[in-house]
Amino acid sequence: MLPNRAGVPTALPAAIVAQAGLYLILNQNNRQENRYMGVTDNFRNRFGIRQGSCFELGFAPQVLNGVYAFLGTMRYRNNGAAGWQNPAGYADANLTISLDGQDYDLEHLFIKAAQHGWPHGTITNTRKTGALANAGGFPINVTISWNGIAPNQVLVPIAAGAQLA
Repeated sequence: MLPNRAGVPTALPAAIVAQAGLYLILNQNNRQENRYMGVTDNFRNRFGIRQGSCFELGFAPQVLNGVYAFLGTMRYRNNGAAGWQNPAGYADANLTISLDGQDYDLEHLFIKAAQHGWPHGTITNTRKTGALANAGGFPINVTISWNGIAPNQVLVPIAAGAQLA
């Protein structure tokens, strides 16, 4: 991602796609497990404007070898519902989903679940790391997975009336 010398333009890898979804940037350098995560309507645009700052701040190219980027989508199901639903979109105006008649900020739910599912390391976008309350009458079970493979899953339950602090 980074050039070897000044004056050479940076370029995002082709794998950073121009798609919408939930993203996770994971820094595993020195096993710190620092995460930057959220929601975007265009993953490529989200990071294209920031990539050059890595070079300008003096990060060595080999440092980024320990940084991974993931993009995915989500689905949800209300208590007792037969089918799954998809959010209306991943733009800032569409971040709210309704579970059992209660509105939740999708990005906040994603970040808080990750914070409890992987309590080590940090999540750097602290704007959405405050307490999240389950205001509904049923539990919320958040599962984050990669390709639905059990070893790559984390389940975070939020009991009815409880909160993730």
